[in-house]
Amino acid sequence: MRDLLGGLLGTVESTVGSLTGVLGNTVSGLLGDVGGAVDGLGDALTGKDKDVLSGLVSTLGNTVVGVLTTVNGTVSGVLTTVDGTVGSLVDDLVGKEDSGALAVVLHTVEGTVTVVLSLVDETY
Repeated sequence: MRDLLGGLLGTVESTVGSLTGVLGNTVSGLLGDVGGAVDGLGDALTGKDKDVLSGLVSTLGNTVVGVLTTVNGTVSGVLTTVDGTVGSLVDDLVGKEDSGALAVVLHTVEGTVTVVLSLVDETY
C-alpha cells in the first residue's frame, strides 16, 4: 500500500513540477513581451523613438476606420431592410401605394451616418 501511495504522490509531484515550470516560462515570456511593449511606448512618448508611437496611432486609426466602415455598411443594410419592410407595412395599413415619408426619414438618417463616418474616416 505504501508503494502505491508513494508512486501516486511521486506522479502528482512531478506533474505539479512540470505544470509549474511551463506556467513559469509562459508568465516570464508574457512579462518580457509586455515589458518590451511598455518600454517602446515609453520611448515613443518621451521622444526617444517616434516610430513606435506613430505605428500605434496608425494602427488605431486604421482599426477605427475599419470598424466604422463595417458599421456604415451594416447601418445602410439595416436601414434598407427596415425601409422596405416597414414601408410595405405602412402602405398596407394606410392603403397607399407609396407612403414616401418613411423612406425620406430613413434616407436622411442613412445620409447623416454616411457623412459622419466619412468625416471620421478623413480624420484618421
